[in-house]
Amino acid sequence: MNKEERGKVRPLNSVPDKDNGTGTAANGYQDPDDIIEATVMAIGEYCDMAYYWSTLENIHDDFGESFETFYPEESAKSSKNNQKYFDQADMHLEKASEAINELMNLAEEKCKKILTIVIFSSANEVIQYFFEKGISVKEDVIHFVLNEKLIEVFGDIDYNGEVEDSALMFAKALKEKFMLYERIGINKD
Repeated sequence: MNKEERGKVRPLNSVPDKDNGTGTAANGYQDPDDIIEATVMAIGEYCDMAYYWSTLENIHDDFGESFETFYPEESAKSSKNNQKYFDQADMHLEKASEAINELMNLAEEKCKKILTIVIFSSANEVIQYFFEKGISVKEDVIHFVLNEKLIEVFGDIDYNGEVEDSALMFAKALKEKFMLYERIGINKD
């Protein structure tokens, strides 16, 4: 999906929740294609934010290790300029990571919301698009994975930055995570 196509999609969070009694509505969407597109966008947003956050966390960790390697404590004390720049860079990386984490949390809530609606709906076309033959696990497993294991699901995909690819890989990994916890139970890790 390119930027122009993304701009045409109504943002999920601007559509009020409503149940139209058909069993196919997800946040007011009635057409299965609209539900699919909104779900793809919500998953894609979450995957993008999770990728940015994990990348920043890795950069932050690597940066600290590099500083310790190249400016050991004894030389850092004698070189206040290096310490000053390190502290500034470290602070900005930390703030950027915190901001992206907040955006990721918002995207996660949106993603969980629409996935819950999709999974528990009777919109077979939508369920098949994401989960092929559907999902046959206990409801508590679904809620557990959606609420506790979503970042692990992201870690299980080969993120490539393509919205639809990411959404479909995520849905496949999500179904696998559901099946795993159905098999081992939700009290195990």
